[in-house]
Amino acid sequence: MKFAKQIETAASDLPAHWRPYLIHYKCLKKHIHLIVDELHSQGLFDKLLAKKQGICSGQLSLTYAFKGSANAPDPCIHVTIPDPYSVDQENLPVNVQPALKKLFISASAVSNEPLLLKIQLERDSDFFRFLLDELARATALHDVEQKKFSETVQSLGDELCQMTATNKNDMYTWREIFKLYIEAAIFQDIDMTKDPAKESRKRLEKFKDNLLDRLLESNFVLKESKSILKHFLVINYKLIDFQHFQNLNRMAITKILKKHDKKSGLSATEEFSAFIKGNVVFVDGILLSLCQAVQTKLITIVPQPDEFTCPVCFYLAWKPVRLKCTHLFCARCLIKAKKNNITNCFICRSENAIPEATAGNLDTTLSKFMKLNFPQEIEEKERDNAAERAEMQPVSPEEHFQRMYSRLPYRAQNVRISNTRVPNTRVSNTRVSNTRVSNTRVSNTQTRHSRRSRHQTSCIIT
Repeated sequence: MKFAKQIETAASDLPAHWRPYLIHYKCLKKHIHLIVDELHSQGLFDKLLAKKQGICSGQLSLTYAFKGSANAPDPCIHVTIPDPYSVDQENLPVNVQPALKKLFISASAVSNEPLLLKIQLERDSDFFRFLLDELARATALHDVEQKKFSETVQSLGDELCQMTATNKNDMYTWREIFKLYIEAAIFQDIDMTKDPAKESRKRLEKFKDNLLDRLLESNFVLKESKSILKHFLVINYKLIDFQHFQNLNRMAITKILKKHDKKSGLSATEEFSAFIKGNVVFVDGILLSLCQAVQTKLITIVPQPDEFTCPVCFYLAWKPVRLKCTHLFCARCLIKAKKNNITNCFICRSENAIPEATAGNLDTTLSKFMKLNFPQEIEEKERDNAAERAEMQPVSPEEHFQRMYSRLPYRAQNVRISNTRVPNTRVSNTRVSNTRVSNTRVSNTQTRHSRRSRHQTSCIIT
């Protein structure tokens, strides 16, 4: 499939109002035919092709230059004649046009100093003027969509911030969602030489499947959270569309410049790429900046506990103490470090940083932040600290046994009770029942013997 048809097919995936802002590849191809005709008319075409093939002539050298501005591009060819006086007009190639012959004749008649001549390329100027207009239109669309995107992200961030402050259960669900989103890396580490939009869409679909598998959407308590999640996914799909739009324009420009150089013998690819170096179509960081806006304005609203872990116990640094070297630890780890006579910072080895820490080193601002965002982790940390403090106190053997027994799982405790009591009960019942049966048998036997003896006695008497 030709690229012109390929770009038309790929554009069908874009929003309808974006498609007119794509680079018009077919129109630019028509301009290239006019450029070739102009070079033929000036007798430069064969010389440019010979230079491209490495066939150099000592009589002149041709250099393509791209100057001017975005509004008025000025592509031209600089002709350098090293020794005009020694130019042999008879030995000029027969396929050189009369216009070029006049240049040699006028150059040889002036002096024997190197002569520099500038040839304007009108058709080439029209080509790049049209291309720069196309880029300007694409840039204008980018600016409009970027502004809309920023406003949408800001509005969604305000809603998310209000929701997480209202319902802590939804806040923990959002934390898990954002953790999966960061791991998905939808727009990071993608090979831009292939189809980046296709790869990003594939990663986004995998992220959605993970949400469904873990039933995270059904865990929401508030309806607003489900609505925010839908808008969040829509934002990511729009980013993929923007990525696709940018990639199609980049591919169109790259292809048309290669065709321009191949057909004309000029070297516009390098010259023009340097000329528009800062254009948004060729700046990969533009998309990354939009993705960064999503992370800074949305994901940071629900922070991850991994960002606030103590480097000693690898758990939430509750009651955070900031040492003089600015490193942060939980108060419990620093208390144990003092008891073990550890004085230097665990990270940077700053001397006496631990014993010099006082109550003034407690980061109260961070403590409030943790209380607001990590209530469950703080509660678990408090339980662990209380259990650890209790273990360090001397206890009697009975209390030690009770603690060990209380730490067993509930089922294990029940199993122990059933293994000790139930079998004894069954045995005792068995014994009692056996005793009763035996007693019954003895009484029955005695009764039969007594009856038989009475009968015999009565017979003897009669």
